[in-house]
Amino acid sequence: MANIFPPNYETPLGQLRALVSQTEQYKDPANPAAPADYLMDDGQLNSFLALNANKLYGAAADVLLALAANEALVSKKIRTEDLSTDGSVIANSLRQVAAEFRDRQKEADLDDAALEAFELVEFTEYPTKWQLR
Repeated sequence: MANIFPPNYETPLGQLRALVSQTEQYKDPANPAAPADYLMDDGQLNSFLALNANKLYGAAADVLLALAANEALVSKKIRTEDLSTDGSVIANSLRQVAAEFRDRQKEADLDDAALEAFELVEFTEYPTKWQLR
């Protein structure tokens, strides 16, 4: 499956890419001859959508948690003379955004449930058996 570029923002996959800032393709510095590609391919993002029953904010939260776990494992805390990185700070920021997306998904689910809570039925008014005086 080829990665779609530019993303189609009218599809769930394109909308998920927009939410998690995976809309640009990058060259691999280790292999400059290779074509540019996304950091996460379409198959990966589609799997997050499938795991969350196509619920966009739930899938976005899972993507950000996966990125946070990767950042924490790969970056760690590194300090050189002219550069320092702190993977745990970035991972915590990604987790906070993931929590916000989880809250948005819960709100959307509650809104959907509220719409299904009531059923409109036709009502026919029957005349009373006794006349009121």
